Amino acid sequence: MKKLNKKGFTLIELIVVIAILAILALILIPSITGYITSATKAKDEANARAAYSSAVLIASTWDEVDADGKTTITEALVATAVEAQIAGLPVGKLTVHLDATTNAVTSIDYKPASETFTYPK
Repeated sequence: MKKLNKKGFTLIELIVVIAILAILALILIPSITGYITSATKAKDEANARAAYSSAVLIASTWDEVDADGKTTITEALVATAVEAQIAGLPVGKLTVHLDATTNAVTSIDYKPASETFTYPK
């Protein structure tokens, strides 16, 4: 009598393994997208903090004076300088707010996608 050597897997065993893997993928995909969303938000908040620090530095070291004796810095000029300094910051998404009397940076609004981040909060 010949002995049968069983080599490989049966079709049923392969289908069961594929079904288990599909169920695990369905469970993991929503949690992974949640992690990606929170990581993107953390990156955008970090960019807002960096943009604020850069704007404060640029505004505090600005020394050009116009004919009336006032500094010539503007919110758009600070925003442009900050965008040039911070790599990866989308152009046109940053708004800098200056104090009218002291030309100090009061806050920034950074809008990378759908949500706007204001710093300091």
